Amino acid sequence: MHSFTCPKCNKVTAISVSYEITSFGCSDCKSLFSVKDGVLDFKNKYQYEPAYPLLPVGLKGNFDGAEYEIIGVLVKKITDSFFYMREYTLKSKYGEYLYLSEADGHWILLKDVSSEISIEEKPLSVLFDGINYDIYGYTISQIVGAYGFFDISIPTVNVRALEYIKPPFILSREVVDSVTTVYKGEHISKSQVKKIFNYNHLPIQSGKGLVQPFYFDLYHTVIIFLISILAILGTHMLLNEERTDFLVLDDYLVFSDYVSKEFVSPSFELKGGSAPLKITLNSNVNNSWAYTGVSLVNEITNEERFAEKDLEYYHGYTDGESWTEGSQSNDFNICGVGPGKYHLVITPSHQDTDIENPGINVKAEWASASSWNFGVCIVILVVLIIALLIWEYHFEKMRWIDSEYSKYDYGEDE
Repeated sequence: MHSFTCPKCNKVTAISVSYEITSFGCSDCKSLFSVKDGVLDFKNKYQYEPAYPLLPVGLKGNFDGAEYEIIGVLVKKITDSFFYMREYTLKSKYGEYLYLSEADGHWILLKDVSSEISIEEKPLSVLFDGINYDIYGYTISQIVGAYGFFDISIPTVNVRALEYIKPPFILSREVVDSVTTVYKGEHISKSQVKKIFNYNHLPIQSGKGLVQPFYFDLYHTVIIFLISILAILGTHMLLNEERTDFLVLDDYLVFSDYVSKEFVSPSFELKGGSAPLKITLNSNVNNSWAYTGVSLVNEITNEERFAEKDLEYYHGYTDGESWTEGSQSNDFNICGVGPGKYHLVITPSHQDTDIENPGINVKAEWASASSWNFGVCIVILVVLIIALLIWEYHFEKMRWIDSEYSKYDYGEDE
């Protein structure tokens, strides 16, 4: 265990893991000290004031079943910019190290892989662990804050980094005082960081993270959508492979026969996918009207669906010109009629006329299944796929906006 009291402000900082300490930084007064034989020697005072609280030194979190403790924090500022990065060094009681980097509220968990790979010069791509990384850029930064315990002397020279990305992964080659270190990292969400440390005071996210993954796994999402389209088409074809229009009723009903009663059709059975039941009415009404109410009764469930329609037909002469209004025929649909056993109950009535045996012809036909609903579903899925592709393209374009190796065209306004 290490515990130091800052000689400048008396702030006590402690960690539970033990290792050789060369430098110590106070998070309260921003003073930096070299350490020799437990004695603190003042070296520098940093001016960096974080916009949000940093994760405190000594905070513990669980990574893959092992407990790690934050032992030091470095703050780096990209030269000639206002971009800051905060890098946390974590150590387990078994001596293993992890590194947690945060910039603009986006987090990356890294480990040292220098013994596994060497990145020379500036190749456009690097293959490591079966993943091909693309070059993103070269940065020069300076350390503007150091808090906690370090086993090195905090460098005063610039830190040079070369970054390769394959979201959500990153390879970063860092050079300090001719010492080269390669880190492999992976995006870690803000919610994961909160859960790992049980700590809620985290910076707000802004912009796109360097290796922040797109909001959806686009490849698998498109595959699922394509499978859904094929399933919809297959289901439609299977249910309606032999479907044709089915004539349920075609009868002429004389109004006088149904003054005080209803017409009840013979039972009929419908098989296959749902489709509209089309009712067509024709009557020889002349300067009069006729009314027809139609009930479709499911004989299994006793569910009843009702629809009605008026036929009106008038004609004459006005100011020497003939005119007509209305029609002697009309049709309507009872939509979405599924398979089952049914009968129709029809109630016809009319206005008294001088026509002999006036009546109405009622024709009911169960149409072949419409492809409209299936077509709409497919169109929606295709539109969603296109929208996701456009969204993902814009997301990646914004990710690469600061890279000189970007393949995207930004125009003059971006």
